[in-house]
Parts: sequence; C-alpha cells; structure tokens
Amino acid sequence: MARRRKASDSEIQAKMVSFKSDDGVYQIDTIRQKVYRKFVEIESAKAFEIYAAWRAQEA
Repeated sequence: MARRRKASDSEIQAKMVSFKSDDGVYQIDTIRQKVYRKFVEIESAKAFEIYAAWRAQEA
C-alpha cells in the first residue's frame, strides 16, 4: 500500500482576508497569521495590533 504524503506549506491554500483599519487596508493571512499591506509583510508589532483588532471585530 502506498504511503500518503503530508501537504507542504506551499500546497496549503492561504486564506487572505482584507481588513480596513484607521490608517489603511491590510491583507491578513489567517493560516500563517501574517499581515500584509499591498502584499508586503509589515513590522511584527504593527501586525500584532492589526491582527488583534481584526479578531476583536470578528467576535
């Protein structure tokens, strides 16, 4: 019987969510928990604030 292989990170489809904040529009990758502005990853501290605000909005 053949073994099944695990899907690599590149094979997992990222779910991108747009989030509008006071100072701009961001794209949030919910799988990798990364935040992008115009698809360029932003600074971790700011990303944490944006991600937290987005999660608070969803609740």
